[in-house]
Amino acid sequence: KDVEAVSTGGGTRSINVAFETVLRSLPEGFGRPRVLTGNPHLAVERAERRFGFALTRLEVDGAIDLSKLARELHAPDVIAVYAQSLSYTDGISDDVPRVLDLLEAVNATRVKNGDVAVALINDCCLAFSVLVHQPAYRLLDRTTTHTPVLMTLDAHKHLGADKGLSTVVGTKGSLRALRGALRVGARPTRAALVRALANVASVTASGYDTIYRNLASR
Repeated sequence: KDVEAVSTGGGTRSINVAFETVLRSLPEGFGRPRVLTGNPHLAVERAERRFGFALTRLEVDGAIDLSKLARELHAPDVIAVYAQSLSYTDGISDDVPRVLDLLEAVNATRVKNGDVAVALINDCCLAFSVLVHQPAYRLLDRTTTHTPVLMTLDAHKHLGADKGLSTVVGTKGSLRALRGALRVGARPTRAALVRALANVASVTASGYDTIYRNLASR
């Protein structure tokens, strides 16, 4: 599938990159944008202060309240939803497949009306095992028509890679706004990237799948 990716120095930086590309994609004079979430990672609150967007919590029992989300998505100042496949705070997962279903339905109308499509930022930094065992959470395997989807995933937590190696992977065009942007903060070294790629090449995707399935069966 045709996707885009940016390597970063860690999960927090991946989250920041995801927000930055969404914000840089907004038309000039948009006003103060708003992000919808449930019970987010602390990095999201820091990103709120850093980038100046407004954060609206729609939380019930630790996860995004889908009924509240469905109502809020029609607001013109909403630009993104931050959803977690495995919460760093309490281990709860948002119903990410249904969040994407809602976004696709609402974005069809928003795009038709000339409004900004709401992006989905799916934090999977801890969730490699979820992606193995729950195919519905592999959002980039789905065909989306209107919704930019950005997923964050930490290689150093799952693939035996060096500490400080994370990635943002998005649908085609979702990271385009970062071209020419100045990269701030630590980034993985070339050697760390080579070692990570060597791990993937030697273990293979099916090998990692088997490892995580065997762990769950113990």
